[in-house]
Amino acid sequence: MQDPNIFPQNSGQTFPPRETSNPGSHHVRRHGMSRSESEAPPKQRARLDTPQRPSRQPRWRWTGDNPQNNWSQLPKGWNPDEPDLDPRDLDARIDRCKERIEDNYMTYLFEEQLRVLQQAKRERRMMTAPYQEFGLDLDTIERLESLRIVKEALEKQGDPHQELLNVKAIMAAYKSRHLKLNAKGLVTYWSYGKQLCDPREFSWDEFRQWNKKYTGDKGFWVEGRDGPDPLPLCAMTRRCPSMAGNKSYSLSFLVRLGPPLATNGARDGALPELELDFMDDTGAAATCIFHDDMIKLMGQDPDGEHDHAPFKQVLGYSAVRNADGSRRAMLCVYAEVNMYNASRGVTGRRLMVEKWVPVGLFVDVRNSEGPNGPRERLSGRWFRHVLFTATAPETAQDMYISTHKSGLTEKKALPSIKREDVKPPPLVRRNAGAVIREVLDTETGQSHSEVRPDPTQKGRLPEDKTTLKTVSRTPTPPAQQRGQGS
Repeated sequence: MQDPNIFPQNSGQTFPPRETSNPGSHHVRRHGMSRSESEAPPKQRARLDTPQRPSRQPRWRWTGDNPQNNWSQLPKGWNPDEPDLDPRDLDARIDRCKERIEDNYMTYLFEEQLRVLQQAKRERRMMTAPYQEFGLDLDTIERLESLRIVKEALEKQGDPHQELLNVKAIMAAYKSRHLKLNAKGLVTYWSYGKQLCDPREFSWDEFRQWNKKYTGDKGFWVEGRDGPDPLPLCAMTRRCPSMAGNKSYSLSFLVRLGPPLATNGARDGALPELELDFMDDTGAAATCIFHDDMIKLMGQDPDGEHDHAPFKQVLGYSAVRNADGSRRAMLCVYAEVNMYNASRGVTGRRLMVEKWVPVGLFVDVRNSEGPNGPRERLSGRWFRHVLFTATAPETAQDMYISTHKSGLTEKKALPSIKREDVKPPPLVRRNAGAVIREVLDTETGQSHSEVRPDPTQKGRLPEDKTTLKTVSRTPTPPAQQRGQGS
């Protein structure tokens, strides 16, 4: 009997029933699917609803003659976030920057952000120009760019596994729209430039069948497993991946270049303390930010110079090595970091570490915005030195952070998983689109989980549209807390 998903040239070839892969969900939660999406039936799990973003924040306007750039004089609740905007919608973000500049609060922040976004728009225009005639979306263009990198490398370094035919054929299929990227995590199999089947869910058993039949050590390719952009090989990644499943955690924490400055005439006010988003990468030896992040952290004095903060505390240059073997030099400066006990938007947040933690901060010469969207900062390992962290072999693959060991070990802080329920990680990266951050507050026993649109995924939310959940956890008795160090 012929498998209806096989092309005519494969008539008569049958395979075992395809497995329904269980990708799991993506506390600090990974870039990935929500728990509700991962537990849905396959057809529901594959769907992505229309993006639903939070409402715009109220506008704050300063009516003084000069911009209000003093951090100590900001109105309660003011922040530079734009939760209602799609991070990849550069035009909307540029317009919002102009509005923020007109509003006259912290104008230097938005002037710098405007410059960065306009540069990112120019870079995007250059990246997409070669593909304009095909009328392709940005994700498909990104995938073509990734394939172009592979193609050029094979042409330059040789093609021992005879994959050039597949790369060229897949690029042609995308350009002609005979092949499309999808949010369902579907793959196609290829052999020497020929597509062997229609898109389908990935199964290791089926992969082995195809691979064995078509001499899989040469000329064999599984398309759709990586997503549109290159996989991150850290210590420093190009940008946050557009598709889920890369197994990286997203977390946010505070960064400043030193303690608040004493009141001193023109330098009146505190240093900027910015809460930035990072990818937690255990392969990164230091916390890494970007050039425009540093400009914002340095603040601004009345003369318009970005020297408010103690930028003189330079530790020198360090040679850093990426996982792919490439090397480069990066500037290292003194900085301090800390973390709140709950997500953004949760009231009553407190610092988890009493004393700010000093770190050597690496500064990338690039800006945080690239042509494809936000690039990714790296967290380094600092919080593992001062806080307790834990993971469990669950499908959600969350990371739990606490100020005390008892916050992770008592009662149900960590899930109980039976060994027979442990599953290997999925191969296919799925375009799901939410980052959920959960940090356990050991004093109140509350764990706040806030679903926030992933900065790289166009604001898509899981199907259930849940935006906030609070999980009650047994608090650590005060006596026990005092008896344990952080």
